[in-house]
Amino acid sequence: MDLEIGQIVSQIFAFFIMLWVMKRFAWKPLLGVMEERKQKIQAEFDYIDDQKKEVNKLIDEYHKKLDEVDAQGKVIIQKAISEGRDLAKDIQKEAHENAEGVMKRAEEEVNIQIAKAKVQLKAELVDMIIGVSKKVVKEDLDNEKQKKLVNAFIDEAELK
Repeated sequence: MDLEIGQIVSQIFAFFIMLWVMKRFAWKPLLGVMEERKQKIQAEFDYIDDQKKEVNKLIDEYHKKLDEVDAQGKVIIQKAISEGRDLAKDIQKEAHENAEGVMKRAEEEVNIQIAKAKVQLKAELVDMIIGVSKKVVKEDLDNEKQKKLVNAFIDEAELK
C-alpha cells in the first residue's frame, strides 16, 4: 500500500474542517438537545420520586387509619363485652329475686297448710277426746260443754 502524504494531510485537514463546522453549527444544538433530554429525564425521575413519596404518605395514612379502626373495634368489643356482663348480672339478679319470691310464696303456702293442718288436727283431736271422754265418763255431757272442756285442755297443752 502506498500512502501518500498529500492524501493524509488532506484527510487531516478535512477532519479538522469537519470538526470546526460541527463545533460551530451542530455541537451547540446537539448539546442543547442532549441537555434538554437530560432535564426531561431528570424531571421524570423527580416526578417518579414525588409520586413514590405521595404513595408512601398514603400508605402511612392508610396504616394509621387501619390502626385507628382496630383500636375503635377493640373499644367497641370491650364495651359490648362489658354490656354483656352487666346484662348477665342483671338477668342473674332478676332470676335470684324471682327465686326468692317463689321461695317466700312457697313458705307462706307451707305456713298456711300447716295452720290448716293444725286446725284440722285440733278438730279431730277434739272429736277423739270427746269420744274417749264419753267412754271414760260414761255420761253424756252436752256437745257444747264437751267442746269447751276439750278446747281448754288443748289450749292448756299448747301453752306448755
